[in-house]
Amino acid sequence: MIAPAHEAAEVGIMSGDLASAFADIYDAAGHFDDPDKLSQLIFGARSAELLMPDYAQLFRSIAAVAQDELLTRHRRHVKDAYRLKTEAARAWLVDYLGSVSLADIIEGEVEREADH
Repeated sequence: MIAPAHEAAEVGIMSGDLASAFADIYDAAGHFDDPDKLSQLIFGARSAELLMPDYAQLFRSIAAVAQDELLTRHRRHVKDAYRLKTEAARAWLVDYLGSVSLADIIEGEVEREADH
């Protein structure tokens, strides 16, 4: 799969070095094991999207890859916490992911999966 950063470089939207750096981040997003690093990457990409709207699609792609990786690698923990639907399980999930808003996003993904 071609990273959006490579596509941006091809059409001259950003410099080759910057496009290469973003492509590396995009590629690395699918290889982190640590939920803290994945959470940081997701929030960093979402913040960058607001700061650099010209590259919003690139940052959304990076966040999506990292979020998918987080869900894939930690699915059992997330689903267990979601299924319990208790305050303690919710608190554990927020602590595990390091963020309330990320817990909301991940819970939404799990809920959509459960609906299908």
